[in-house]
Amino acid sequence: MRIKTLAAVLALAWGGMAAAQPARLDMTLPEARAIARQAVLSGDAALAREIAAGLLAGNPDDRAALVVLASAEPALGRPAQGRLAAARAWRLSRTDAQRHEAARLAAAAALAERRFFLAEFWLRRALNVAPDAEQEARTRRDAGRVRTLNPWRVDVELSFAPSDNVNGGSESAFNLVDGLPFVGVISVDGRALAGYEGTLDLRVSRRLSESERQRTVLSVRAYARGVALSQEAKDLIEQETDPGDPPITGADFAFRSVELRLRQDRALAGARVGADLSLGSTWSGDELYRRTLRLAGDASRPLGEGRQVRVSGFVEPRWDDDGDRAELRLGAEGAWSTRAFGRDRLTLALSRGQVRSDNVNAAQTSWGARASYDLGRAVGPARLGVDVRALWSDYEDYAVVFPVPGGRQDRTLSVTLEAAFAAWDYAGFIPVATLEASRTESNVGRFDSDNLGLGVAIRSTF
Repeated sequence: MRIKTLAAVLALAWGGMAAAQPARLDMTLPEARAIARQAVLSGDAALAREIAAGLLAGNPDDRAALVVLASAEPALGRPAQGRLAAARAWRLSRTDAQRHEAARLAAAAALAERRFFLAEFWLRRALNVAPDAEQEARTRRDAGRVRTLNPWRVDVELSFAPSDNVNGGSESAFNLVDGLPFVGVISVDGRALAGYEGTLDLRVSRRLSESERQRTVLSVRAYARGVALSQEAKDLIEQETDPGDPPITGADFAFRSVELRLRQDRALAGARVGADLSLGSTWSGDELYRRTLRLAGDASRPLGEGRQVRVSGFVEPRWDDDGDRAELRLGAEGAWSTRAFGRDRLTLALSRGQVRSDNVNAAQTSWGARASYDLGRAVGPARLGVDVRALWSDYEDYAVVFPVPGGRQDRTLSVTLEAAFAAWDYAGFIPVATLEASRTESNVGRFDSDNLGLGVAIRSTF
């Protein structure tokens, strides 16, 4: 099959024929495609478009012509048409290399339209079919740049985890209190119940302003945790409750929260200083549990050779659902981090917290310590990180009918191991497995608890 074009068009391609000398010349399809592609590479988008249009008039499924059109249209100020041509080229592609080429062209056209989420979508598709490691790295960098350009950002994390204590209940059926001569019985919903929990964490943010010295972001976060009880837990509840008692289901341990947050970061004298103000509401089960107002600030400063110091603090008043202020929370933390063994990172932190409340069983002071270590290299298919935390809490005036001698003291130790399977990347998303074990020991038996959970989440790599 042969295609005929105007002499004026061919004159532009070859640079040796005048537009005033009309003639009809024949060329093979491969020759026409080669000329069109060369026109794109040399910056002559108009010529490339004319040849591609001629090819497509003869065969609407000419993939090579669609690729040329996808490159030429954005250069001529028609990025939407270029994106549609790239999408058609994607559907006609037969190899990963062809799909990668078409997806990148679609992303470039979407970026020219300033449709950042659509550009990211096509870059994720390109990443999934990258023909080699070099193209994969290039596409990943480009996706990161698109996210930087986009004033909007959406982050979604889903997780699912079986747990032997989905409600944070006591490991014992009896409430033994050091120093008091009586024993209490803990209701079944206050005891450790096994089951499964799933979470959805959605964050939507909008960059309001940005310069070399500052950035201001407004964001909304919605978090939901659902619980399904195991058959063992359901059997225990059935044994421990009377037929007329209100039913106890996983929904009773569900948790939802919504938060609106305004944050500003500034570069100041070699450090980064940030402050944020947030408003939030929390529901426990189906009932509004509390409202919060939080003012927080932090500052970090590099110390050279991969070391960094960071300090942070917050003030958070909380109100009950009836509008009465229930408590005031205060907290501060200091952290130091450094590179270790090349690309690994070690972080050490100390924290101090306080809860002020008219409710003597809520008022407390606490001290915390944290150590985390993240490997900068993969171990098999995964990158590993471990986080160890210890928390000491003191409820000075705690009472169980009578004041507890010396108050209530809780000691909690938790260890979290995270494995991010970067080798199992799919379109820029990777599975992340988390194994978490924690134990709380208290002189008030109701708060003795153990928890072991294995969770799986899906996370974006950029």
